[in-house]
Amino acid sequence: MMQWLPQERLGSAICNVAHAKQILTETLDYTKARQAFGQQVGSFQAQQVPAGRARHPDRGRGGVRRQVRDGARAW
Repeated sequence: MMQWLPQERLGSAICNVAHAKQILTETLDYTKARQAFGQQVGSFQAQQVPAGRARHPDRGRGGVRRQVRDGARAW
């Protein structure tokens, strides 16, 4: 049972990175399209800071790729 734990964790990481990328894409599209008080929601100052600081999922994907590469050697 424990022998498959690293592969299961890696599979979870791959799914999580893919979901994060999709969620970020949908969120950015929503803030560009949504209008409130005659302005795009993404133009409000309170919304600009968190979106600008969001870590892009591609950064996490690089870590997952390294784990796949290194793990494949060990398995």
